[in-house]
Amino acid sequence: MNGTYGSTIAALKKQLEVEHPDTLTVDQLVTELHKNFITVPEFVPDMLGLLSDKDERDEASFLILKAAEGLDDHVYIKKLLEFFPELIKIAPEWSTLPLLRVINNQKCKKILLSQLSLSSKNIKESVFATCRRINDESPDFMERTRAVIACCEV
Repeated sequence: MNGTYGSTIAALKKQLEVEHPDTLTVDQLVTELHKNFITVPEFVPDMLGLLSDKDERDEASFLILKAAEGLDDHVYIKKLLEFFPELIKIAPEWSTLPLLRVINNQKCKKILLSQLSLSSKNIKESVFATCRRINDESPDFMERTRAVIACCEV
C-alpha cells in the first residue's frame, strides 16, 4: 500500500465505519500509517481519535492503540495527554486503557507524572476523572493511580 497520510487515514476511517471491519485491511492500513507516517505530528491524536465505545471492533481498536503507542515514550505520552480531554469525550471507556498501560509501566509512569505536572488544568482534570473512574470500577488500581491523582490535584 502506498499513499499520502490523509488518504490512508481516510481509508482507515472508512473501514472502521462498517459494522464489522475487515481486521486484515485495518491491520494493513494501521501498519502503513505506523511505518510511513509515525512522525506526522497528528499521528497520535488521529489514531486515538479512531477509538470508539459504540461498537464491537475491539481487535481493530487494539491495533490502532498499539500503533499509537509505537512512538518514543516521551512523545507518545505528551501527545496522549494533549489529546486526552478529547479522547474521554469520544471514547470514555477506551480512554482508560492507554492511561492504564502508561501507569502500569514504571518508566512511562515517571514520564507521565513529569509531563502531567506541566499540563493544563483541563488535561489534569480529564486524567483525574479517568483515574477516579478506574478506581471506582476496580479499587485494586488505587495504589497505582495514587501518584497520578496527586499530580492532578496540585
